[in-house]
Amino acid sequence: RIAAFVPLQHITMATSLHPNLTVMKSRAFDTLFTKIRDVETNSGDFVHYSKRAMRLLAEEAAAHLPTSPQAVTTPTNAIYNGHLSILDTNPDGVCAVSIVRAGDSLLECVREIAPSVRVGKMWIQRNESSADKEAVHSCTELPKGVKYMHVLLVYPMLATCNWWIGFWSVEDTDKKKRCCWGEQCVCK
Repeated sequence: RIAAFVPLQHITMATSLHPNLTVMKSRAFDTLFTKIRDVETNSGDFVHYSKRAMRLLAEEAAAHLPTSPQAVTTPTNAIYNGHLSILDTNPDGVCAVSIVRAGDSLLECVREIAPSVRVGKMWIQRNESSADKEAVHSCTELPKGVKYMHVLLVYPMLATCNWWIGFWSVEDTDKKKRCCWGEQCVCK
């Protein structure tokens, strides 16, 4: 499952290319991206508005993780029937994996909403000299047991999403850490 902000004019194209794409529809993105893309926006404001957009994206990606029903008593003694995320009930069952450099700022937002989430890193880039722009992998560090975890792959580039599908579906005996993950949620 992929959670992403996609400009409205590209929703049909994006969802047809990526059938598991969840398009976030928040009015906040229009305002945030107007500020982010404005040539008059200074670097401090750019960082501020970008972090706000990434925080929304991190929250939405986390909302796609498994939940369990939970009844709680409110301060007025009413019962509220809600849900708790696996981030609350079993944080060791979730790992956030950042594609180094591009994904690190988004990883920071994931860590703000889930401070105890386990973290992995991948050093990957596209082969710009190739027409297929396949992935060039140099190093991966993942927590032990990652193949049993729900994974938030944090990477901000929706246009380059196709490489990771093939990359993780291949068994590589030389690199035991490159395994097929059971449940992945890409936060882009």
